[in-house]
Amino acid sequence: MPEVLPKWLQQHIRRDHVIFLLDNWDRLTADERIEIAQWIAEVDQIGPDVFWTVAASAEGTGPLVEVGFVPVEILPPTNNAVLERVHLGWQTLFEKEPSATDDICRAKLEEALHAGAPLWELHLRTILYFETGDLPDRPIDVMDRLLKVHLSTVDLGRGYDAVVVQAREIAGRVLAAAAAQMKRDCRPLSLADLKELIEAQLLP
Repeated sequence: MPEVLPKWLQQHIRRDHVIFLLDNWDRLTADERIEIAQWIAEVDQIGPDVFWTVAASAEGTGPLVEVGFVPVEILPPTNNAVLERVHLGWQTLFEKEPSATDDICRAKLEEALHAGAPLWELHLRTILYFETGDLPDRPIDVMDRLLKVHLSTVDLGRGYDAVVVQAREIAGRVLAAAAAQMKRDCRPLSLADLKELIEAQLLP
């Protein structure tokens, strides 16, 4: 089975540290799970430093355990200790000193947690806070501001500032629409999907 992998990927597996992140395990049939688990075991023998993380529910992981996987249960954030670890972790990574507004950030995180925010949202809120000091209420505003912070633009020279700003806004809307569609449809987007999203954002 490993021979079906692209050659560039086989080369990386043989000489580099490689981490595979696999999702949608639950969508496989029982026979497919056995087949894929055996395939993973074969690929694992190609290189010395191949690591795997497979996202799955509590059921259906037997084939993975049989080939050497260790099941780990990830519990949802349910208490303030998790919030404190998230806050302190990003504060350390950003090398930020304690601030008078940190308590406001923690309060916002607690509000989001009680409103049902997933862990990734708590991380995004904290990252935005340490990067910009912003503490938006709505998740969509958090992601919108992060996109504006991290979405790079190309220097087209003098006279093209308006074009650059417009392109950046369009790119942000396309990314947001793509994320929403992938979440709704539970599948990756095709090139045709992306083309349709981009064309929908362009002016006639």
